[in-house]
Amino acid sequence: MADVSQHATKPGGRMQIGPRLTPATKELLDQACQARMLSVSELVEQALLAYLAPAAEAEQTPGIAQTLATLQARVDDMHTALGIVITLLTPKAPEQEPERPKIATYEEMYGPIEPPPAASPVPEPVAPGRGLRRWLTRETS
Repeated sequence: MADVSQHATKPGGRMQIGPRLTPATKELLDQACQARMLSVSELVEQALLAYLAPAAEAEQTPGIAQTLATLQARVDDMHTALGIVITLLTPKAPEQEPERPKIATYEEMYGPIEPPPAASPVPEPVAPGRGLRRWLTRETS
């Protein structure tokens, strides 16, 4: 923890603190100061303000947070809509008709067609017999 001396006030209303740093942290602090062309005290003050007062900045700019949230919601909606459009525009493979059952032919159902039997000769008419005629024409005596 840093030692804060309440009696060591510099001109301009600044107070001096004496933090204890590891050599590696001190080296990183020096490099950051050279890169930003700031003194150690200015860099430490900016870092402390950024660390301790982020809530104050958020309160000053609530519109930005709201705008970012609205934009993010719109981007998400557009992403969903684009996915739907791509799905609808992607050509689908044509559906194959189901294979229709084969219709059986006559030969497959009943066997081969046989030729009609040879015409049998018409029997010769039989000469009229005498028996029936005699019976019908019989005279009664």
